[in-house]
Amino acid sequence: MSLTSTLSIGRTALTASQLGLQVAGNNLANATTPGYTRQSLLTSPAGGQRFGQGIAGLGVQVEGIRREINESVQARLRLGIADEQAARARLEMFSAVEATLGEFTGSSVTSELDSFFNSFSELANLVGSESLVIQEAATLAGQLSATRSRLLDQQNQIDDEIGASITRANAILTDLATVNAAIIGAESGLGQDGNLRDQRDQLLSDLSELMDVTVTELPGGGVDVLVGSTPVLLGGQSLGLDLETEVINGQIEITVALAQTGRDLNITGGRIGGLIDARERALGDTIDSLDAIAGQLIRQVNELQVTGASENGLTLAQGTLALAIADQTVPLSDPSLASVLPWSVSNGNFSIRVTNPTTLEEQLVPIEVDLDGLNGDDTTAAAIVAQLDAIDGITASFAADGTLRVEAAAGWEFGFEDDSSGFLAAFGVNSFFTGTNASDIAVNENLEANPSLLRVGRMVDGELVSNGTALAIADLANLDIEALGDQTMIERWSASTQAVGNRTNAAITETEAAELVRQSLEAERAALSGVSTDEESINLIEFQTAYEAAARLISITDELLDTLLSLV
Repeated sequence: MSLTSTLSIGRTALTASQLGLQVAGNNLANATTPGYTRQSLLTSPAGGQRFGQGIAGLGVQVEGIRREINESVQARLRLGIADEQAARARLEMFSAVEATLGEFTGSSVTSELDSFFNSFSELANLVGSESLVIQEAATLAGQLSATRSRLLDQQNQIDDEIGASITRANAILTDLATVNAAIIGAESGLGQDGNLRDQRDQLLSDLSELMDVTVTELPGGGVDVLVGSTPVLLGGQSLGLDLETEVINGQIEITVALAQTGRDLNITGGRIGGLIDARERALGDTIDSLDAIAGQLIRQVNELQVTGASENGLTLAQGTLALAIADQTVPLSDPSLASVLPWSVSNGNFSIRVTNPTTLEEQLVPIEVDLDGLNGDDTTAAAIVAQLDAIDGITASFAADGTLRVEAAAGWEFGFEDDSSGFLAAFGVNSFFTGTNASDIAVNENLEANPSLLRVGRMVDGELVSNGTALAIADLANLDIEALGDQTMIERWSASTQAVGNRTNAAITETEAAELVRQSLEAERAALSGVSTDEESINLIEFQTAYEAAARLISITDELLDTLLSLV
């Protein structure tokens, strides 16, 4: 082995030591840098040269610089971040909805329903007055509308935040595409660019805060990013995200889709996933429940009110449903009227009692509502008007605005009884409430202007029960309604508010658990990839000592060469 080989060995040792000092110094410099991954110098023996029966080494060679990272831990950490952010978003929304409902305050939907039904109980016992009932009804309608409005405001806020989050996600995806291209160009299959990869990992963590993603590394160093099985980033190309909205049954539904293809994405994690879930479960379900209760309140009360009676009969009954002229001759069972009628009219009939108090003339006339679907002769609204108009003592017609109008002739009165078809309530004839759900429920303005129009009594077997309708409406508080899942209105609302409360409690537990998982994963990553200043200080000393030894080797070899040359 020659002195030249010894010099070469010293040179490789100096180079390795210098690079080791640089790596350790870079680690120390970035000890507090968020997302920085510790790097290690990889070296190996440089091979050997045979001398007789032995092989002498030729120094050290640098294999590369390795990022100390476990991709499995990194993937689990991204999932942990997404789960925690989703849980926090749900907790925030469920808590906000619970506060909005205010069931533990003195003014809530439950308390106003109680007050409304109690006012009819008092009226039935002749303790209250019609004015009090109208006042309680107006308060209840206002509470239902205000609660729905506040829930919609929260829904709009969520939609705005989801939109802003998607804008941010698109910006991150664009940055990821740029970094991907930079990594592929910088590495060219020869080692890893730690700084660029750290930058990409940080961007992926930021994206995980918004949505649940999976990452697949490509042979050239780039990555594909997927939501479920759908790619949102392909190497250096971002496919982009869009927020799409659609009105279904009067409700705004949102979906997140790929901007380039329009394909829907099933985002379940991250803040976007949590907000979408909370929007549907906390807000969508609660609004649907509120609308269902308000709709049944309107229907049940109106069906009783329209067939109510009093000492003095009606001289005018005006409907509230405006039916287009073209629809007046369409069978009431036709599917085209499903979006026009507040609820369906069924096969049955109702009666109208026409009376002349002066002559004591009276007749009870049944009105057929044939909707059995047989013989192609199902009843139309125009046919019912014709039946009514043919009765002596009254006239019936559609007003210019399309509402049904029944008017008594001079000296005559009338009243409706026993409507098994639901026609009168559907058309809002002499109704108590107007509207179809919590968005538009209101007390009939005619009743508000003249509370004496309230029909408190009821005809039973041809005899007037003076408080029959008031008692029947009061009993609605305990009526199990099929459309509400065989629950009363108050039970249905209590179940909805309890569901929100249960979800809030579950979200608290879920958030705490997700936070612990994320913290555990971050600690696991830090133990492997984080910088220990003590460990790097030791590395500095080791590389310094190695450098000094290599320098000493070169110095001694140089002296030996000088000695050898002096002998020549």
